[in-house]
Amino acid sequence: MTVASLTSRTFRVAPAAGGDQQVVATVLLSAADGRALSDALSWLRTRDYLAPVVESADQILALRALVALIDQIDSITDDGHGAPMDLTQAQVALLGEAAVRYASERDVEDGYVVPAERERVARLRELSHRLFDLGADFAGAVAEAQAHH
Repeated sequence: MTVASLTSRTFRVAPAAGGDQQVVATVLLSAADGRALSDALSWLRTRDYLAPVVESADQILALRALVALIDQIDSITDDGHGAPMDLTQAQVALLGEAAVRYASERDVEDGYVVPAERERVARLRELSHRLFDLGADFAGAVAEAQAHH
């Protein structure tokens, strides 16, 4: 039996930059779902971070975080099998945003859409639901970690 991407999750407290600690989720991500999410993130990068638009340090840091997440996903989907991956709460939010925005903009009712694109949009719509569930569970895990800290 195959586990659906993002449905099996484990939360833990892990070291973060600057000596801090943060809650991370370890999730399973299939290669096909990873490719769809990577495509959505790449699309978001093009839409939001074209060179003339990137003007502030915050925008540059957001672009770096987005590119790092694309690289992280690509590294586990390149073999065609997928794998577990660790995600921060901010990464889950970014993935959710990319999936929803891509699917909303690319899901057109009039006109021809190639089957591969239709399949990607449907996959991202399903993943967006799982990402929002993961985000809600993340909030609970963070609250619990803060209560025990």
